[in-house]
Amino acid sequence: MSAFWKIARVALPVVATIGAVAWVGYAIDWSEVAGIALATPLWAVAVCVAIVVAELAVAGVRLALLARAMGAPLATRAAMSIWSVAHLAGLVLPTSIGNEVVKGGFLLRVTPNPVRVIGVLAIERMAATIALGLLVLATAPVAAWRLGHPLAALVTAGSVAAFGVLGSIYVFRAGFMALARRGARMMRVPEQKVDDLAGVLARVPFASTVLLSLIIHLGTVTLVAILLGAMGAADPVAVALLGGPAAILVSLLPVSVGGFGVREGAFVLAFGLFGTQAAVAAGVGLAWWGVQVMAALVACALACAWFAVTRGRKSAEAV
Repeated sequence: MSAFWKIARVALPVVATIGAVAWVGYAIDWSEVAGIALATPLWAVAVCVAIVVAELAVAGVRLALLARAMGAPLATRAAMSIWSVAHLAGLVLPTSIGNEVVKGGFLLRVTPNPVRVIGVLAIERMAATIALGLLVLATAPVAAWRLGHPLAALVTAGSVAAFGVLGSIYVFRAGFMALARRGARMMRVPEQKVDDLAGVLARVPFASTVLLSLIIHLGTVTLVAILLGAMGAADPVAVALLGGPAAILVSLLPVSVGGFGVREGAFVLAFGLFGTQAAVAAGVGLAWWGVQVMAALVACALACAWFAVTRGRKSAEAV
């Protein structure tokens, strides 16, 4: 990677964050938003922190499952610890170099094969995106009909068609792999490389990985509903379930620092369709980031304790 792209990977998210924060600032008063977020009841903060810690544990299980399938044995507790540190990094660093780089660095200690590490991270990201996409496809038609949108029927038809395509790809994945092999031969790709890739994909527990990702996203929707209700928004469960998935999908794009600006803007636009005040919607986004940081710190403390205990046991065994 050239020096230009290394600089761009850091600079572009920073510029995007500044731009998004400034743009959202035209629709809201940031001091009012901060006041709303800081006024979140302690019970809501505690429950949301517990939800995020549970999500990190599930993410650790998912990472361990993928790593083992890809030939990089990783203990579940180690995977949970890695995800805790990586999640905190993703909240305070440019998203494109935070979460993934930290996980990759830890995984390289487990296996020296960079290609295998990249494969684990790529499949994990793909499964998480597909799970969130499925949630968007399931809720978008309901949201469109509830809002009385003139294109509600078209949105419903598109969602049904998308589910059909994804289902067909999964059911007939063996046939698609055969087509991929033929295409690779036509492109003169070495047969061994194609077989190695097919073998790796065959070992990946993709359905389980997507299911675990779906559990994580549903936990986030629950968290958003709790924050909406705690801040006085009307019908918080419906708003979070129907508007949350699309807003979360936008906020997780790796184009900003910790999601700032992009997250609040997505929440304002999505929740505003259901009558939520802009300041409250942005306050939910800000409070969401806050409880994630608190939960990540708690999880990191547990991870450090686990690393210390593990290192102590290894030292005792060496003696």
